[in-house]
Amino acid sequence: MKSLAFAILACSLSAVHAASFNGTITLKVNATDTDRQIFEIQESIPVQRDGKGKGAMTLLYPQWEVGSHAPTASVTELAGLTMQAGGKPLAWRRDPRAPHAFHVVVPAGARAIDIRMQFLAPAAPALLRKDMVSLPWHRLLLYPAGWPVHTIPVKAEVELPAGLEFASALDLAARDAHHVELGTTTLDRLVDAPAYAARYRRAIPLAQPGGKPVVLDIVSTDPQNLAVSEAGLARMRAVIEETGQVFGPAPFRRYHMLAILDDATAGGGIEHLEESENFLPANYFTAPDQQLSNADLFAHEYAHAWNGRYRIPADLSADDYNSPVMGSLLWVYEGQ
Repeated sequence: MKSLAFAILACSLSAVHAASFNGTITLKVNATDTDRQIFEIQESIPVQRDGKGKGAMTLLYPQWEVGSHAPTASVTELAGLTMQAGGKPLAWRRDPRAPHAFHVVVPAGARAIDIRMQFLAPAAPALLRKDMVSLPWHRLLLYPAGWPVHTIPVKAEVELPAGLEFASALDLAARDAHHVELGTTTLDRLVDAPAYAARYRRAIPLAQPGGKPVVLDIVSTDPQNLAVSEAGLARMRAVIEETGQVFGPAPFRRYHMLAILDDATAGGGIEHLEESENFLPANYFTAPDQQLSNADLFAHEYAHAWNGRYRIPADLSADDYNSPVMGSLLWVYEGQ
């Protein structure tokens, strides 16, 4: 009975509205509190009213992470949540059976729900440090239930610690010493392109298959780690060429092979349509003879742009980040 109740609840939370989403979510992330490792978040979500003008909404905190194919994003690091409309506090109620869901009724005439909250990063201390910041967008926002995430426009910006270089496949609208403003995109594209900022960064153009640039984007806390041999670059260019021969035209506008060179992070990779996160030892490029266990990582994640992110197995696809998905074709998704 529990599984049936959860399925009914999940359907009610993610029921898709026929109308298009009205307005653009604005998201402001302050990532400067590196001492306490706390992200400060301000978000404004346009009110979506039903046909009778009522503004009852359910806001969701993402739970299912695309790269893990599982409900691995915990809500326990979310803190300090407050909501307002027109400068007046709103009472919200957490769903008793779905802790990632928050219900709120917005008064007549209010145009947006203004949210303040925090994401507590000490549980994952590699996310927010003075010399390197990781921005997993799905951990830093709420979104309205009922609209496919590919239809929800989002405008995001972030305040960074001084002196960090920003790395992302997303479009930049403006940038100064501490502040990055991203171009308006859809929620699914934002979440599918985590960003990084580090004390040292090096972006190396690798190829342009079909006129679409592929860049090796290295971030590190030590400038010595940015050196890459010509032989190493040649191998990466060969991967790009051979992958195109196997899978065909590139499905992305541009692609960033993000290399996060840091011994403080766990190894491995996460695939996305226009970038990959490759968590590697700090000496990955400077001591290539020690990297046998990581030799296939870039190739594996790059192939996922076609196999898994562009072509998604039917039961691994969902309109949001809180509806359960299945993995009957995960062996194909990962096996290629």
